[in-house]
Amino acid sequence: MTRYLYIIIALFCFQAAFGQITRDTTKTVEPLYKINRLTSSIIVGAGFVTNAVGLKILDDRSRVTAADLLNLDRNDVPKFERWSLDQNSDNFDRWHERSDFVMRSSLLLPVILFADKRIRHQAVDYALMYLKAHAINANVYTLGVPQFHRKNRPIVYYEDLGLEKRTGVRLSNSFYSGHVGVTATSFFFMAGVYQDLYPERNKIIPLAIAGGATTFVAYGRLKAAKHFLTDVILGAGIGGLIGYYTPYFHRNNRNKTKKAALKLDAGYRSFRLAYTF
Repeated sequence: MTRYLYIIIALFCFQAAFGQITRDTTKTVEPLYKINRLTSSIIVGAGFVTNAVGLKILDDRSRVTAADLLNLDRNDVPKFERWSLDQNSDNFDRWHERSDFVMRSSLLLPVILFADKRIRHQAVDYALMYLKAHAINANVYTLGVPQFHRKNRPIVYYEDLGLEKRTGVRLSNSFYSGHVGVTATSFFFMAGVYQDLYPERNKIIPLAIAGGATTFVAYGRLKAAKHFLTDVILGAGIGGLIGYYTPYFHRNNRNKTKKAALKLDAGYRSFRLAYTF
C-alpha cells in the first residue's frame, strides 16, 4: 500500500518539475491567487477552534453503550449497504491503519507544490488558502450532519468482537466519513492548484490521481467496518468540492473578462460590423 502512495507523490513531483522546466521563467508573472490575509487568518483560527469544540460535543453524542447493543437489528441497515456487516473482522485493523496512513499523509502532500517558484512566492497566501479549505471541511463535518444524525458504524454490529471495540465514543457517527472528506480536500486542492499552475497540461491526470487516492481511503474505511457506502460517497463529494473550489474562488484572474468592443470596417464595395466580448 505504501508504494502506491509513493507513486502518487512521484507523479505529482514529476508533473510539477516538468511543468516548471518547460515554462518560461524570464517573464514576470502576476500572483495566481488573491487572498485577504486578515480575513483568511480569522476564518482559519476560528474554524479550528469551533472544530475542536464540535468534536468534543460529537464525542458525547456519538457514544455507544452496552445497552445500545441490545437494540441493534441488522434489518435496520438498508439492503444495499448490508454487505458491510458480513466482512472478515480479522482484516479490520489492517485496513484501518492503511486508510489512516494515506489520510494523514495527504495533509502534508500539498507541500510538493512548493517546487514551483510561483507557489513559493505566495507561500503565506497558499498556506492560508489550504488551511482555510481544511477548516471549512472540518466544520462542515463536526457542526453538520454527524451532530444531529445518529448512525452506527458497521463495526458495532460484529458480535465476534469484544465490547471495547463496539462501545465508546464516535461509534454512532458513521454518516458521513471524515477521513474520506479530509483526503479528498487535500488531494482535490492539489489538483485545482496544479491546473492553475499548468493550464496547458493535461487536466485529467491530477483529477484522476485525486480520485484514486480518495477512493483508496474510502475502500479502506469500508473494509475496516468504519463506514457504509453512502458515508464514504458523501465524504468524498463534500471534501472534493471544498478542496477543488477553494483555489478556484481565490484565483486572481477569475473575474477578469475581455472588454466589449464594437468594430466597424468600411471599404470599397464592402462593409463589416463586428462585436467582440
